[in-house]
Amino acid sequence: MSSNEFVSFGIDLGTTNTVFARASADGSKEIVCLDSNQRDRSVYPTVLAFEQDYEGDRSVCVVKSGEEAIHLASRYPNDFRYLQSFKSHVASPSFNKTTIFGQNFGIPDLLSLFVENSGIVDAIASHKGPKQVVVGRPVRFHGENPDDDLAVDRYRTGFAAVGIKGFDLVLEPVAGAFSYFSTLNSPIRALVADFGGGTSDFLVAEFNPSKSGTTSRALSHAGLGIAGDTFDYRIIQNALLKYFGANTSYSVDEKSLPVPRYFFSALSRWHDLIRLRTTQNLKTLNEIRRSSDMPELIDNLIYVITHNKGLEISKAVASVKAKLSSSLEADLEIVIRGTKVRETLTRKNFEQWIVEDLRRISDTVEDVIQRSGLSGDMIDRVFLTGGSSLIPAIQAIFMNRFGCKKVVTGESFSAVAEGLSLIGLNDK
Repeated sequence: MSSNEFVSFGIDLGTTNTVFARASADGSKEIVCLDSNQRDRSVYPTVLAFEQDYEGDRSVCVVKSGEEAIHLASRYPNDFRYLQSFKSHVASPSFNKTTIFGQNFGIPDLLSLFVENSGIVDAIASHKGPKQVVVGRPVRFHGENPDDDLAVDRYRTGFAAVGIKGFDLVLEPVAGAFSYFSTLNSPIRALVADFGGGTSDFLVAEFNPSKSGTTSRALSHAGLGIAGDTFDYRIIQNALLKYFGANTSYSVDEKSLPVPRYFFSALSRWHDLIRLRTTQNLKTLNEIRRSSDMPELIDNLIYVITHNKGLEISKAVASVKAKLSSSLEADLEIVIRGTKVRETLTRKNFEQWIVEDLRRISDTVEDVIQRSGLSGDMIDRVFLTGGSSLIPAIQAIFMNRFGCKKVVTGESFSAVAEGLSLIGLNDK
């Protein structure tokens, strides 16, 4: 590739994983591996780990990202502060900063630290010729009452801090389908469903071939805060919380009380678990244990909090969820206080746990079609992408509604990044 050739870079900054793509002026595209040690070269975990160090008398944070951050946080849980899913707070006005080893980090700081430490900044800077950067964004940012303008401003501030300025922001479902539809011979109307880690996005659009390349026109779009993290949450709620005292009680002045739910909410969203590791929370749990009807289960809860086992639990849950997409049953295994716990989960169980989530996805699909001004039979193609698009019950929503022949799937993890890079070629 010539150093003077126009290159477009696509950044799919996901809640769970990030994918980075490059497209050249001739229309060729490739996924750029950000970590040569990864088994799956297409994805890079969207995580940060902070270690406290000192420069003279001054405390500083050493930052790691990706698989290295996961490895270090897993091996040395007491030495590292681990952050995952920070993208889910990007549109939240209530999240201004987090304090790590005495230093304050806002959302733009976390974004810039991740983009820099992942190697994305160096990869873009290494191309000295003309270039364009395109960054994906969800249709609806995660959270209750998300502030779209705030999220966009945080993106631009964070990326600008590491020298990435003037980039385009493109809806992720548009990008997800763009690669697949880039070689059209005739116009089509498509429903695109992009299932991420924190949000699921839906788009009805027209894709039209032209001499300068494929163009798209959005007719309607919608976002939903139900995605991969939600399905993990359901598994933890239904299969694991019983091992940590979720259904137990304790006594206060001869009155039986349930264990406060906030302990289990944090355990279900494991990246919040570290917030429970405070002197007050541990004191409360030890007081609960003394009068608990199942003290050994409270011991389990104290153990996973003090030993920062949330990451380990999360990886086991993600693994069993993936297995249930291809098998009718799978074993979920974790180790608690030296004892292996095994739960055999069935696909039928899992589908029952997410039945309300599936209903909301189906309702959102119907809503986005209605607002497009089209009827269902006017949709020519249904394009599914994202990790959770592999879940059979999700695929069934679209196949039952539109028929199997209309439903196509893209690369589960790389389609958005590739599409972003191709869209950038049109901006040259």
